[in-house]
Amino acid sequence: MVYFPGPNWDPAKSADEQGQQEHVAYQAENHQRGVLVAGGPYRSGDTDHFGLALFSADSLDAVRAIVAADPAVKSGAYAVTVHEWLTPINTLAG
Repeated sequence: MVYFPGPNWDPAKSADEQGQQEHVAYQAENHQRGVLVAGGPYRSGDTDHFGLALFSADSLDAVRAIVAADPAVKSGAYAVTVHEWLTPINTLAG
């Protein structure tokens, strides 16, 4: 999934003022629970897209529910697009 500025994003404010720390804490919890495989911001400084996250879940609806509970998404500072990514069997198995 890809994060980008949501309807309430204010470019005049810092990311921390718009829920970045809460977002990071939430993603750390998702990683601890084993549903967030990887994620982070783009290094390019792209202001149209913030970063991406790779989740492991039973369904797209499960991922959508995880994303909808993200504090930065709930506040409207961040928006997301969710995409299903197919990989060869067991290529990401730990």
